[in-house]
Amino acid sequence: MRPAITFLNIQLSNSRAKLKKITIKSKKLTQKSIASGAFKGIKKNTVILVQKSKRTTYRKLFVKKGLNKKITVKAI
Repeated sequence: MRPAITFLNIQLSNSRAKLKKITIKSKKLTQKSIASGAFKGIKKNTVILVQKSKRTTYRKLFVKKGLNKKITVKAI
């Protein structure tokens, strides 16, 4: 069993512009655990999949941390 990811920093990935789908299974992300600018450089057609119970909460957090409002956040 893998440990839960509690810190999100996509900024480290050099190929983030090529990402089409990002799946986040964690329910423990907070404003402090998401790096500012973590979503910088992600294309507008990228889809982010999150837990159904956290969809609206995570959407607001991601936008505060630099996610473009046109990017889709869907429930798993």
